[in-house]
Formats: sequence, structure tokens, C-alpha cells
Amino acid sequence: MRTFKKILVVILCVLIVFLCAGLILGIGSRETFLFRGGNTLQSYELAMEKEIEPEGIDGLEIQFGMNSNSVYFYESEGENIVVREYLNFDAEENQLSTLERKDSRLLIKGKRRNTFAFISIGNRHNGYIEVYMPAGFKPELFVVTVSGDVRAEGEPAWGDSFHVSTTSGDIYFPTVSSKEVKLSSTSGDIRLEHAAGRSIKASTTSGDISLGQTDGGLTVSSTSGDVHIMGGEGERSVSTVSGEIHLDEINGGFDLSSTSGDIAVASGKSRGRANTVSGDVRIFFSELTGSLDIGTTSGEVDLKLPAEVSLTLEFSSVSGEAETFFDNALSFNKRGTHAEGSYGGGDNEITISTVSGGLRITEW
Repeated sequence: MRTFKKILVVILCVLIVFLCAGLILGIGSRETFLFRGGNTLQSYELAMEKEIEPEGIDGLEIQFGMNSNSVYFYESEGENIVVREYLNFDAEENQLSTLERKDSRLLIKGKRRNTFAFISIGNRHNGYIEVYMPAGFKPELFVVTVSGDVRAEGEPAWGDSFHVSTTSGDIYFPTVSSKEVKLSSTSGDIRLEHAAGRSIKASTTSGDISLGQTDGGLTVSSTSGDVHIMGGEGERSVSTVSGEIHLDEINGGFDLSSTSGDIAVASGKSRGRANTVSGDVRIFFSELTGSLDIGTTSGEVDLKLPAEVSLTLEFSSVSGEAETFFDNALSFNKRGTHAEGSYGGGDNEITISTVSGGLRITEW
């Protein structure tokens, strides 16, 4: 038995030394540089470059579901579409991405590269492609990646459909204008500085969603990620489980729901619904343009409205109390857990229900 234990200890020591040596070699073989998009990456070299005439092409389909390639879009000064692939290893021909015209679409497809190996620590086969788009070229876009980011520099133009999906990569575009915009990521973040479209949809599981000026019908969902929408016009539907929801300078109706996250509407001319279980609701309106329906369980409700607002209020709670700047226009029950009445003409209905959360309404 003692001999067996000694042999086992020796084997474990050899394995530890082997792993440490592999890790040191892997780390030592990696050099980093600052990519122009701002990401720190491994040392990459140009492995493939191709030019394609854009005539007859109205769509780009990019499939990197079998490797970790990132995708970067740029505006081009030339007349052709240019695709460049950079890799951190010496690739065989069958490991390079392929380009193929399928009817009116250009298909860029990545090859499967990474296979599990005991000594592959720190030496993964990674890469990215750059797509340069000439002026006047407005393709529909369909991108799928696993862990790769999808980003753009400048403001490339897009066609009627814009679909980008990734598992753990981040998505960033300065400007997207398309009839149909769909963005999805599991753990990566989604960020647009400006988006416009008839239908705009963004979803993540744990990633954050940050949208700048967003004009059009908007549907956003996240499980644990936060959602921040910074302006725009159109209807907004936003749902999270534990993430927070924050809207700024909106013009249009909204439907907001969260389980444990807070909901905040910083400013705007709007109307809508907001529901949460344990999160607080804070809504500051420069103008109320319709009805407002708010429900919480234990969350507090804080409203700020203009002094000239016209509303009819109904507040009900189990143990929460109401406090407003127009208390003299309301009737309360003895415990202060129910209040109703009209103020300023009573044009817009405000209905608020809580279990233990209170209500406070102040004026601008």
C-alpha cells in the first residue's frame, strides 16, 4: 500500500510540473497589442484577403458558429468589398474562412479549428475578420458568432434586415438604421449609440443592454443584465428579472416589468405601465400624455410630475401610504393606504397598487 501511495504521489507531482510548464510556455508565447477598436488581443497576422465586386449583392451572411472569430465592419474608400482574416496561428488552407456567393448574398463562413488537447492551455486558435464596405453598398446583414465580438467603426449603411447574434461576444454599432433590427447575446453586452427602425429587438441573458437615441418600436429583454435606453421616440417594451431598467428622455408609451430590479424613467413626455415585485419605481415626467399604471409588491413608487398636470389618481396598498403635492384634492381612508381623487381637470388616469410599498408624488 505504501509503495502504491508513493507511486501515486510521484505521478501527481509529474502532472503538476507538466501542467505548469505548459501554462508558462502558453503564456510566454502570447504577445499582445492594442487593436484599433480598443480591444487587447493576441498577436495576429493577416492570413487571408479577398476582394469582391458588390454588384448584384444585397446581403451579407457571416457564420462563425464553429470558432471564436470576431467580426469588425469598416467603411471603405474603394469600390469593392474587402474581407481580411487575421489569425494567431499558422493556418492550413482548410482552416481559413470561405467566401461564397449564394444568389444575391455573400456568405462568409468560418471553419472549425479548436479541438481539445491536454497541452493546449493558452494556445487557442483564435482570429477575427475585417469587412470593408464601399460607399453606397447597403446590404442586409445576418451575423452569428459564438464567443467573438461584432463591432463597427464609422457608420456603414445597412439594408432592410439587420440580425446579429452571439453567445458570449459583445455587440457594438455606432449607428444602425434598418426596417428590422434584431440583436441577441447570452452573456455579452449590447450597445448601440443610435438605432432607427420599424421594429427593434434586443435580448440578453446576463449581458447589459445600452441603447442611445432609439427611434421606432422597441422590444428589449434581459434576465440579469441591466437595460439603459437614452432617448428616442416610439413604443418601448422592456422586461428583466433581476436587472435594472433605466429610460431617459423618452417620447412614447412604455411597458416595463422587472422582478427584483429597479425601474426608472428619468424624464420625457410619456404614458405607460410599470410593474415590479421588490424593485422600486421612479418616474419623472415633464409631461404626462396618457394613463399611467404602476404595480409593486414591496417596492416604493416615486413620481415627479409638472405642477400643471391633469390627472385622476387611484392608489391602493395593504400597508403602504400615499403622500402627494395635491393631498387636499384627494380623499384618504383612515390608515392612509387608499387615496383617490382628481387634480388639474382629471384628464389622465394614474392607477397605483402596492402591497407594502408607499407612494410619493412631487412636482417639478
